[in-house]
Amino acid sequence: MSTKSVIIVDGSLPTGLKANTAAVLAFSLGKACPELVGPPVRCVDGTELPGITTTPLPILESASPALAALHGEAAAGGLTVFCFTDSALNSRHYDDYIATCAETASAEMTFHGVLVHGPRKAVNRLCGGFPLLR
Repeated sequence: MSTKSVIIVDGSLPTGLKANTAAVLAFSLGKACPELVGPPVRCVDGTELPGITTTPLPILESASPALAALHGEAAAGGLTVFCFTDSALNSRHYDDYIATCAETASAEMTFHGVLVHGPRKAVNRLCGGFPLLR
């Protein structure tokens, strides 16, 4: 089965927060799907470089309300989905994030980024209409 991963970020975020959101989501995917990270590579001079992703990871953009809907639809479709919400954006430490999430319904959260991973056809169906982040 051919899989695909896509990151969609809130286009209204400042550039630095868009980059941070994408990085957090990609890191989460790497932990959940370590098979997507390749083995170390060796340079001609003997320097070993750590493995990087073996698959493209396009970064697209959308408005925040569409991200919440995308998250729900991807989860309902059985796809692997990660989100970066205002709870994550406003937390300085992971314990703060845990506490905030524990006190907030997901429907009340603002979504700033979503990563969808799964069968290529299903990911394309859900994410194919979002433009590339520029």
